[in-house]
Amino acid sequence: MAAVAPRRPAPAVPSITGLLISPPGAKANLVDISASGLLAEAAVPLKIGQAVKITFEGTFDPPSAEARVVRSSVAAMTSAGIRYHVGLAFNAPIALDDEPPSGPGPELVVPRQARDEAERGRKVEGRAGDDRADSPRAADIEQVAGRSSSVAAARPPSPPPVINRW
Repeated sequence: MAAVAPRRPAPAVPSITGLLISPPGAKANLVDISASGLLAEAAVPLKIGQAVKITFEGTFDPPSAEARVVRSSVAAMTSAGIRYHVGLAFNAPIALDDEPPSGPGPELVVPRQARDEAERGRKVEGRAGDDRADSPRAADIEQVAGRSSSVAAARPPSPPPVINRW
């Protein structure tokens, strides 16, 4: 697995007040940024693989960067319209001169999709993959699989987890 550059949430980079992504010339808000790319929230979807130029509004240096779209997904649906999260990978790493927020260390920002997938994995593992002998659920699984049990046999099987990305 490739190493991930540490990400900084937008409030940790006050020198970026906004973004302009061209084409299509869309204004966007910064969600987080690293030396290798950024996550923006925009009102328009972008095509994965599309080459774009990002112009940083504010006092951030460099004032612009070339990038490509690596992901685009719906972030929110409101009465004002649909908002998209757009992941952009810089063609060349950029320097982040702004100091990270003071405290115990930089905050790790986990993309929503990875967080959701990890949570679903934990729920599924907690159901059938629990290997602890003292777990009542593990005992039920053993009794159903290896021995007869009127209690375990009478219990209907658990439904599969619902995976709904939207």
